[in-house]
Amino acid sequence: MEKVRVGLLGVYNPKFPEIHTDTYACAAQKVKILAKEMDFIFCGVIPSIATLAEAMQAARRVEEEGMDFLLVRHVTFPGGEVLRPLASGAARLGLWATAEPNCSGGIRANSLCGVNMMAADLGGSGLQIPHKWFYGPVDSELFRKRLETTIRALAALKGLQKASIVVVGGVVPGFHDLNSDYQLLEKIYGVRIEAGPEISQVIARARCVPASAAAETAREMVSAAKQCLVPEEELERAARVLVVLRQIQMEAQCQALAVRCWPEFIEDFGTLPCAALAHLNQDGTVAACEGDAPGALSMMLLRCLSGRPSTLLDLVDIREEDEAVLFWHCGPSAPELAEEGHCLVQLPVDGIGTALDMRFAPGAATLLRILDSGRRAFLLQGELGPGPAPGFTGCRGWLTNLELQDGAVTTRDLLNTILVNGVPHHYALTPGFHREALLEALAWLNVGLVNRVPYQPYLQVGW
Repeated sequence: MEKVRVGLLGVYNPKFPEIHTDTYACAAQKVKILAKEMDFIFCGVIPSIATLAEAMQAARRVEEEGMDFLLVRHVTFPGGEVLRPLASGAARLGLWATAEPNCSGGIRANSLCGVNMMAADLGGSGLQIPHKWFYGPVDSELFRKRLETTIRALAALKGLQKASIVVVGGVVPGFHDLNSDYQLLEKIYGVRIEAGPEISQVIARARCVPASAAAETAREMVSAAKQCLVPEEELERAARVLVVLRQIQMEAQCQALAVRCWPEFIEDFGTLPCAALAHLNQDGTVAACEGDAPGALSMMLLRCLSGRPSTLLDLVDIREEDEAVLFWHCGPSAPELAEEGHCLVQLPVDGIGTALDMRFAPGAATLLRILDSGRRAFLLQGELGPGPAPGFTGCRGWLTNLELQDGAVTTRDLLNTILVNGVPHHYALTPGFHREALLEALAWLNVGLVNRVPYQPYLQVGW
């Protein structure tokens, strides 16, 4: 994944005496050191500016060097005219205030007031441009934590830029909640969503896969499992599908596939592609089932944040007495996510296909669902663990210690929030807690959040 490119620019008013100190140069050296620690590219220091002409020149340099993020250090209170040229570019802005060097007598910098003015101009004067504030020295916990979160968020968003999702066959029949305005998703997130082959074409290609290639892929699938309970002829069909889906990914050079996994695979080829999707996810290609492009996008964003595979799950059970919820799907999750390996099994629902049966490894987890054609997002995090029951055959995990973006939530309030808001029934999951960076990434995109709706016994309408 490409690193975030960060620049530093000072703004000032020559009437304030702090401009005559070396504080800006010292801060620049410390930011340069942070670049190695936080793994971003420091594009260098732009000389401090005080006039509109200088601001326009600085904005051109920001654009020419492809900066993703510009830290605007308010060496002193600046002139208000320097902001607009900087705000009109592609680089996202951080407004950095410094503490006053003295606590009595004449004010030397008035830096915080300058950030206050610029923040109001960006957010409250009609521009409505997202920006982030910073305060204090580079080595303070406040500055470091805020910058680290920003770098993680922008790195994830950069990972989405120019990435592509290929939709293979479209959404499965009747799953209307998975439909979306692809053009709007592309506009908001910077991805491309392209139509891939129809399932009939995938099946025709699968039938033509050489027996040797199918056998080799089947051996790969079996060797990754601790046990295989799938008949040989069924395993061969699953392997043929995996060979073809890998070919489609290579041909399109895409980062994700959203595959219509039924009914055609069942009716015309006697299989389901769950295990194929699992191995794609292990390969590093995001693979979403049931033709769910927004689900694939949710998985991509989580993968960019965590550096680990993500998976797509249904919410299938709640246990109020244990404050636990069960997330499950047929078997499309990367083997890496398993607690103690996985078994290859046929799907209990249809009695055919090849799927992974496994429990997720215990530990922190973050879930995301992008909805409303990308305009809103649902976030949840918690702890994966054994839970109150074994769970259903497939890929599964009980989640406890539940938290929405604004804090802890009960299972009843969680269920109410999901159902009242009409959150689609697929949830992307990845290991680890990533809520802060995820919230920031969504904020840069002006994506709204699904807010909690506390349970009430009467009808509640969330749209």
